Amino acid sequence: MGLIASAARVERQAILRPCWDMENIEIRTFDPDNRDWLISQHREHYCAKEGFDESFGVLVTQIIDDFIDGHDPKYERG
Repeated sequence: MGLIASAARVERQAILRPCWDMENIEIRTFDPDNRDWLISQHREHYCAKEGFDESFGVLVTQIIDDFIDGHDPKYERG
């Protein structure tokens, strides 16, 4: 229940907050070498700015590892 409530809170906050300057955002192909950096950035941001605990880092790690192990690069990006 906690993870579902957390995910709903993240989604709600993403909708309510103003967007970044979309002209300066680059979407590039996911590189598994960025795994540890990506996990760290999520953990630091969501703990410091959103009040999440360390379990959020565990969840992000699971999601990223599942993506690395099973995504179809032809149809999915990270």
